[in-house]
Amino acid sequence: VPVLIVRRKWAELLLDGSKTVEIRSRRTKHTGLIGISISGPGGGAHIVATLQLDSCEGPLSQERFDAMSDKHLIDRPIGGSAPAVTPGNLPYKTTFAYHVSNPRRLSTACPYERGTCVTWGPHVSMQVLEKHF
Repeated sequence: VPVLIVRRKWAELLLDGSKTVEIRSRRTKHTGLIGISISGPGGGAHIVATLQLDSCEGPLSQERFDAMSDKHLIDRPIGGSAPAVTPGNLPYKTTFAYHVSNPRRLSTACPYERGTCVTWGPHVSMQVLEKHF
């Protein structure tokens, strides 16, 4: 299972189901079940949930990005390197939408070897994940 690394704020919105589109600067070929790991303080190299990655759309036009604002919920800077997101200003030079569904929190966090990954962590076997549901 591939592991997507997400900032805590966005992870919480994905996991409560209010955010159904994750915005990224790169396309992905991954679809199906993915793990979610929280980046930043207190996140560490632990998988905290799974999601279904249904599709990747993009690169997005400004019009398409704006039309799905109720799904990605971005209305301010994403992070240190991304500009403020205002009408007429995409968050990345090439912007992609990862459409997700079926969030499922693990009952206990699942440790994994993250290494130096920024977006996608190393794959984890389903047998390892199943021990944490």
